[in-house]
Amino acid sequence: MADYFPGLATDLARIDDCLVSMYDPANDLVSVVTAREEHGMLFPEGFSTTRPNVLDYAAAAGKTIKMDRAGGYVPTAQAPLVIKVPAGTTRIGALDIEGWSADSSRDQAFARHILIDLSEVSGTVRIDGLTMGAVWAPDADLVFDSNVTTNGQWFAGNVTTGPARGEIHHHVFDAALPCAAGAQPTTAPTTEPTTEPTTEPTTAPTTQPTTTPTTEPTTAPTTAPTTEPTTAPTTQPTTTPTTEPTTAPTTAPTTEPTTAPTTQPTTTPTTEPTTAPTTAPTTAPTTEPTTAPTAEPTTQPTTAPTTQPTTAPTTEPTTEPTTAPTTQPTTEPATTPTTEPTAVGGSGDSDDPDQSASGDDRRDGGSDGPLAATGSGATPAIVATGLVALLAGLGLILTRRTGRQSR
Repeated sequence: MADYFPGLATDLARIDDCLVSMYDPANDLVSVVTAREEHGMLFPEGFSTTRPNVLDYAAAAGKTIKMDRAGGYVPTAQAPLVIKVPAGTTRIGALDIEGWSADSSRDQAFARHILIDLSEVSGTVRIDGLTMGAVWAPDADLVFDSNVTTNGQWFAGNVTTGPARGEIHHHVFDAALPCAAGAQPTTAPTTEPTTEPTTEPTTAPTTQPTTTPTTEPTTAPTTAPTTEPTTAPTTQPTTTPTTEPTTAPTTAPTTEPTTAPTTQPTTTPTTEPTTAPTTAPTTAPTTEPTTAPTAEPTTQPTTAPTTQPTTAPTTEPTTEPTTAPTTQPTTEPATTPTTEPTAVGGSGDSDDPDQSASGDDRRDGGSDGPLAATGSGATPAIVATGLVALLAGLGLILTRRTGRQSR
């Protein structure tokens, strides 16, 4: 409902203040009707024709109201009838005013100038038997459960209709009620909470931020990072690494090594050797020898001859002849004869007549004769002996053939 009536709460507070000021005798804005009870009937008198007339509901409830002393009064827009309902009332019944009938078309118009004021009442109030009059109950919950039709305009905190057959016929309250000049809303809070929230939220946030920070830090972390860095370092290390490098070096080394190598070489050497060998050879020799020999020999021979002889014989013959003769003979003879004669023999220049051209000593020839000689100097003797044997053989063959022919 608040959406249909902007500023309703302010209007309600102003009306309540006007009603309070209207009832205040010091303001002299209304006529309080005098009502005398006689023989179970109520006789009101003292009605005004120029301003509201107020009648107490507690005095009139359940009684026949006799208008014999009313001076012909009927409610009008200038002189409405206000029935003031006291706090704590839980039921509104019939107002039996003799001579006024809702069945009459003329009398139904009285409903526009009669006000049942429940401004002091809160809680649930049952309406049963009321035939005419507007109902003002901003803090009450009205329950209409009656077989009697009522005529008037209702305003309440809540209205509920029951299963009875009565109807509510709408008649707008159009009388004027006075309000004391300068009447203001009450400065003290009401004794009961309001049943509805405020009608309008604040239209905009505050226009300026607070001028000073809060005196205490927040008790929980923020859901998003701050847009600016903090002006001082944190007192404890962060639980995760920063996404960007710091703008200045830290004053102490980190407690753990980095998980990945640096993208650029360091400007100074490390104070300790690395724990693993490099994956590729270095471009220059190391300034110090390695602490242990390599596990395997090099895979390639040297590209040039060494400047010094090896300290031990090689396990395989060399693929090329040596550039100089060996300084000592081999320690063992060859296991097989050579396929070619040696290119150079003896010189044959010996002055000793007993020394052969090969250097053999003939004085020890013995019984073996010329065959015992060795070397190139024995070759003519061997050839001469062979020729003598060959000629002797030919002579023998010729002799035998000549003998056969002579026979």
